[in-house]
Amino acid sequence: MSESDLPAPGRDSNGIALLKELGLRPGSADSVQDELTQLLLKAIDAHDLPLVKRIVEHGADVNAHYCDHGIWCSGQQFVTPLMAAADTSPSLPIVEYLLSVGADPTDRRELREDVGYSDYKWEGTGRYERAGDLTSEPAVRALLAAAAAASEAKRGG
Repeated sequence: MSESDLPAPGRDSNGIALLKELGLRPGSADSVQDELTQLLLKAIDAHDLPLVKRIVEHGADVNAHYCDHGIWCSGQQFVTPLMAAADTSPSLPIVEYLLSVGADPTDRRELREDVGYSDYKWEGTGRYERAGDLTSEPAVRALLAAAAAASEAKRGG
């Protein structure tokens, strides 16, 4: 999949045309966002900034919580596009772009430990991580720390 494979963003504000163009058949609004998030995470993993931009222009949620095991989640271990970008090297241009379109640098997930009696039974550790904790690149870590501080100051906390 390349940027030229995608329909123009102006005619696809909810992402459905993009998914159909790629041969996918989402059944509900949740599945459209799910598919867009998966495409976005794949584009981030491929370091394809033009494709990341096109997918976001087609309606992908830059703050989506996506479970590593492929379902939407709330309290379980999740990844956001910003976390995925921070954890992928080189990541600075994609991290800068995601921040510019509203990705939340303060979003955090609780670190969990497998308690061993089921694939999906995890216990919280009381420790948390943000996108900035996932990168080994000093420039990305500094950018995310500054963005998180600015975001918290803006919110008053």
